[in-house]
Amino acid sequence: MTIIFHRTMQTDYTDRLLEAVSAATTIDRVHVSGDIDSFVRTLLAHRIDRPVVVIQVATLEDVARIKELSDILDGLFLIIAAEDHDDELLFHSRELYPRFLTHNEEDLHVVAAVIERRLAMNGREAWT
Repeated sequence: MTIIFHRTMQTDYTDRLLEAVSAATTIDRVHVSGDIDSFVRTLLAHRIDRPVVVIQVATLEDVARIKELSDILDGLFLIIAAEDHDDELLFHSRELYPRFLTHNEEDLHVVAAVIERRLAMNGREAWT
């Protein structure tokens, strides 16, 4: 199973989030993108494998760009992480139907646990 990590901006929070995601698996299984074009290419390349997709959002514009990809994201295990608690940002993020939505830096270990559980549900044969 593949993990796709998309960051909309480079911040300390994003770095810590990526560390938490990487801790849940080996780093070579995590594909990191920083722009929407490489994110789409990575999604299309791995869509058939039904990857875990982790997206860090910071603004409503970020969520709007991600919503444009809703057809590609449909049915995937989606985790959305926002650095700050912003009610409007979280409201619009929920429209993407994520399996997990976090807005708290203290929840980063929970993100790792969610990914570990998802990987465990798929069984070890998916990693060989």
